[in-house]
Amino acid sequence: MKFVDHILSTKRSERAEFFINLFEYCNLSCAFCWQDHDDKTGFDTIREKVRTVNAKVSNLAKVNETIDLNIMGGELFFDEIPDKLFEDYYYFAVEINNHALSLGVAVNFNWVTNLVFHKTSRVFELLKSLRSEGLYTYLTSSYDPKGRFNTKTKKIFFENLNTFKNEIKIISVVLTKPNVNFFLTSDISDFRFLYSNFKIYFDFYSPEKNHK
Repeated sequence: MKFVDHILSTKRSERAEFFINLFEYCNLSCAFCWQDHDDKTGFDTIREKVRTVNAKVSNLAKVNETIDLNIMGGELFFDEIPDKLFEDYYYFAVEINNHALSLGVAVNFNWVTNLVFHKTSRVFELLKSLRSEGLYTYLTSSYDPKGRFNTKTKKIFFENLNTFKNEIKIISVVLTKPNVNFFLTSDISDFRFLYSNFKIYFDFYSPEKNHK
């Protein structure tokens, strides 16, 4: 083993993490997002993605005891999403968990949502059903003071923060220049509320074609 590899090996976590985007269809149009939010491609191939994810899990299982799988859209829980897709979400997670268990690996299933939706019961039912199968699963969400919400969607976001307060594992904030400037110069009372009640993760911005 090379000297540098030896040093870095002591810093590596026993946990691996990766993201999978099931589709790009979304009810928000965040200024810093690269996705085509009118695109429903992927709606009919969620179950087919199990094979690809299981191959990734098999590879990661060689050196990791725990894997964090972040499942994203688009917006997975958007009110216009058909109920059938929730059946696919269930199948997707259970099949991957069963494969991981066969390898002696634990998978944490994090459902990434913007929390801008009204049909809350089916989200609770999904989490309940998955936990009944022994899965470790929670929600994660995002808050950005600039470029994410309008007045209406921000209201729904904060209402659902209260509705799902016991289900939210973490809230991320993207470090775009407008967000950084906002935190330095504006009223951050909303963020103080989030910081006092949830775990916050500041995420680096990955420059896209609209990076300016």
